[in-house]
Amino acid sequence: MSWGIRAHARRRAKGMKQRDGERPGPGNEAASRHEGAHPAEPARPEQAEGESERGREAWRPRQIQPPGWRDIALRVGRRIGRDLVPLVAAGVAFFGMLALFPALAMLVSLAGLFFEPELVLREVDTLQGLAPAEPLAVVRDQLGELVGQAPGQATATATISFVLSLFWASRGIDNLVSGINMAHVETETRNIISRNLVSLGLTAVLTAMALAALALAVAVPAALETLGLSGPADTIIRIGRWSVLGLLSMLALGLLYRYAPARRAPRWSWVTPGAVLATALWLGSSVLFALFVRNFGSYQPTYGALAGVVILLLYIWMTAFVVLLGALLNAEMEHQSRRDTTRGPVRPMGERDAQMADTLGRKP
Repeated sequence: MSWGIRAHARRRAKGMKQRDGERPGPGNEAASRHEGAHPAEPARPEQAEGESERGREAWRPRQIQPPGWRDIALRVGRRIGRDLVPLVAAGVAFFGMLALFPALAMLVSLAGLFFEPELVLREVDTLQGLAPAEPLAVVRDQLGELVGQAPGQATATATISFVLSLFWASRGIDNLVSGINMAHVETETRNIISRNLVSLGLTAVLTAMALAALALAVAVPAALETLGLSGPADTIIRIGRWSVLGLLSMLALGLLYRYAPARRAPRWSWVTPGAVLATALWLGSSVLFALFVRNFGSYQPTYGALAGVVILLLYIWMTAFVVLLGALLNAEMEHQSRRDTTRGPVRPMGERDAQMADTLGRKP
C-alpha cells in the first residue's frame, strides 16, 4: 500500500512538472477529457493576471478574499476524488490499526509508573457519547487485561509494546507522509535513511504528545479528587482540559503538516488553518459517527463478534481522512497566492523548492 501511494504521487507530480496543460488523474483518463485539467494543475501566468481580489497577493491566509476561498474549496473538493484520498486514508488506517493495541499496552504500562492504571479505565469511560461504543469497548477490554498484569509483567509488556508500536506507528506515519506529499504534489526525494528518520521523529513527537494528553486526561480528575474541588471551579477545570487537548491536537497536526512533505517547509501561518480544520472536523465527525453507529448502524448482525473491530477501523479511517483533508486545504491555500509561503528569505516563484508555492492554482 505504501509503495503504491508513493508511486502514484511520483507519477502525478512528474506529469504536473512536465506540462501545465490538461492531465488526467489516476483512473480518470476518460473523465478528464470532459472535465478539463486536474484541479491541482497550475494556472498559466496570463490566467492569473487581474485576480488580486482572489488572494493572489496574500502573504497570509487571512488576506485571501472570499472568492479565493471559493477557488480553494472547489479545488480541494475535486482533488479528493482525483487523488484517491479515501484510498490513501485506508492505507493509513490499516497500519494505524496494527499500531493501536501495542501503543495502548505501552501507554498503560507507562501510566502505571506515575499513577494508578485504573484511572485510565475511568477516563476511557468518560468518552462514552464522544466515540462509538463498540470500538470503545474493544479498547476498554484490552486496557482491562493490561491493568490486571503484575508489575514485572507490565514492565516487560511496556518494553515489547514500545518496540512494536514504534515500528507499526512509523509505518502508519510513513503512509501519512506519502499522502501529505500527494496533497502538496511532491515527489519523494529524500533517501531511505532521511525518510525513515522523518517518520520515526514524527512518530516520537506524536507519541510524546499522546502521553501528555493521556497524563492531562488522567491526572486532572485525580488532582480534583485529591484537592476536593467542586462547583464552578471543578466544572471550569474539567472543561478546560478538553480545550488544552484540542490545542495539543492542533499542534501535533501543525508539526505533521510542516515537516512531513518532501519540500521546503511552509511558514506556520500556512499550516495552521489545516490543523484547525482537521481538529474541528475530527471532533465533530467523532460525535456524529457515534450517533450514527448507535442509532442507525447495523454492524452487529452483519459482522458479529468483529463488529467492534470493524467500527474501530472505520473510525481510524475517518481520522486519517480528515488529517489528509487538512493537508489538502493547506496545499491549495499556498497554491492560491503568488507570494512566497515558505520559511526563510523571500524567494521568487520557481525557486522555492515547493511545487504548490512555485505555481499558481487555476480558477475552477
